[in-house]
Amino acid sequence: MRKLVAVLFGLLVVTAGLAAARQWEVTSVHQRHDGEYGWAYAEVGVQYDVQRPYTHYQITYKYGNGGLNDKYRRQMLLTGNPYVLVSKETDSYGITVTTKAYYDFVNVETVIASAGWPL
Repeated sequence: MRKLVAVLFGLLVVTAGLAAARQWEVTSVHQRHDGEYGWAYAEVGVQYDVQRPYTHYQITYKYGNGGLNDKYRRQMLLTGNPYVLVSKETDSYGITVTTKAYYDFVNVETVIASAGWPL
C-alpha cells in the first residue's frame, strides 16, 4: 500500500511539474491597410507557450473585414455607382483580406491586409 501511495504521489509531482513548465500567453496579430478608396483589416488571436512560441501554439480566432472609406463613399454616391467586394482567405495559421473598390463597374483600387502566426 505504501508503494502505491508513493507511486501515485510521484506521478502527481511529475504532472504538476509538467503543467508548471508550460506558461501560456494570449496575444493577437493584426494588420490594417488604408487605401485612397477602401480599407482592409485582418486579425488572428493566438494562445502560445512562452518557452516555445513557434512550435506550441493554437489559433483561437481569425477575423477580417473591409469596406469603402467614408469620404469616398459619400463622394462616389453622388457622382456614380460605388461598391466594394471583400474576400477573405484563411489557412491554418492566418487570414488574408482583399478589398476591391469599384466605381461605375471599374476596379479603381485593391487593398490587401493579412495577419498570421509566423511559422
